[in-house]
Amino acid sequence: MSSINNRGSYIAELIHELTNIDIDSSNIDRYGHFVDESNTNIIAIRASRYSSRIDGIEAYDYYINNIVEQVLTELAFISFEECQRFLKRLALISEKFSKAWTLYFEHLHFFYEGNFSAQNFELNFFHLFNIPINNKGLGGVNFFNLKTTDDFWSDLHDALMYKEGALLHITEDLKAIFDIPNSTNVTDEDRKQKDLDVSRSDGVLEAFFESTSKYKKIMELLVQHKYCHPLTYIWSDTATGSKGYLAALIKSLRLQGYYIKTPTHEEIQKIAQNTFRYPISLETIKKANPEDFDLTFIPPASTVE
Repeated sequence: MSSINNRGSYIAELIHELTNIDIDSSNIDRYGHFVDESNTNIIAIRASRYSSRIDGIEAYDYYINNIVEQVLTELAFISFEECQRFLKRLALISEKFSKAWTLYFEHLHFFYEGNFSAQNFELNFFHLFNIPINNKGLGGVNFFNLKTTDDFWSDLHDALMYKEGALLHITEDLKAIFDIPNSTNVTDEDRKQKDLDVSRSDGVLEAFFESTSKYKKIMELLVQHKYCHPLTYIWSDTATGSKGYLAALIKSLRLQGYYIKTPTHEEIQKIAQNTFRYPISLETIKKANPEDFDLTFIPPASTVE
């Protein structure tokens, strides 16, 4: 039985994908239009390799999950001890994603408030994913001299979403293959009780539901309709109007009878960020009306077991 270090290249490729983000630049946005129609010379920062939902294509998601499947094949014959060591390495990478999401939302807030500093974002975020400071690969132009647009944040969102999804995919599959329990040894009943004990202001959507089974049904529907990532439940639809749509959807679940308590606007805002990792302004939430959106794919709670 050979060790992980002596096996094929897919493991190294996966680790590389999980620990690196490629930044590039372009005068074309996510939808094939010039960044500024009046000036085609304007160059914007991008992470275009990870950009999804252009013509319904999610190429990077398929790419990285194919690597995961190849890695699982490679690891099928490793020892239990080697699997545990590999899982510990994946756990360390997972900690980076938690920090990355915190920084992402913090600097995204600065961006929309007009206080964003590209240089500060470089210093705080880039080292997490081995992105060179003052990247000379961007046509010789430093990151903080490029134009930062909504597209960059959408690209970065997709990169984190798909990479973290692949990380969870391989982690859960390896634990199942080797019958390894979670390190915390928390049972499903413990998790349920913990969620119920969490303050609703912390943005746990499930805490508002009358039953876990109905919560899971709604999340399954959102995944089926391509609104959420299947493992992380990160909101994946960032098209124009998607924030209003999510706010209206959260409101509509009360109208359909799923909630034991009506969330306030502030609680909806925290649900959007903490459950779906998709920040929405209070103004957008207040304006969102379920009647303005097609939410017919959500059945009444009385018809769901």
